[in-house]
Order: sequence, then C-alpha cells, then structure tokens
Amino acid sequence: MAGTLFQHSYYYIVNNLKAVLYGIEFVLYSLVLRLALRTPRGTPPPRRCTDRLLAAFCASLVPLNTVFWTTQA
Repeated sequence: MAGTLFQHSYYYIVNNLKAVLYGIEFVLYSLVLRLALRTPRGTPPPRRCTDRLLAAFCASLVPLNTVFWTTQA
C-alpha cells in the first residue's frame, strides 16, 4: 500500500516538474530569440549566419520537446 502511494505521488511530482521546466523553456526561447535578433535603433539589422542558426536551432527544439513532453504524460 505505501509503495504504490509513493510511486503515484512520485509520478505526480515529476509531471508537475516537467510542466514547470516546459514553461521555463518557452521563456528562455523568447529571450534567446529577442537577444539574437535584436538590433540597435536606427540601424539596419546586421544578420549573421550564427544568428539565423541559433534561431533555427531554438525553433526546432520547441516542437520536439513539445512532442516529447506530451507523449510522456
């Protein structure tokens, strides 16, 4: 009885922790894109290859993590 109670509470806590980490991922995603694609006022945007690579890498990880998180529930 106590073993199954602990097991179910452990899964509940871990699922809540995953949801919190998923929210943190979205916040970090928006901050990284804002910093990578930011330009000073009044100047044309100097896009470097690394900026586009970073934006593509971050954008590809969000759907992959979404699929992973939803299938683990």
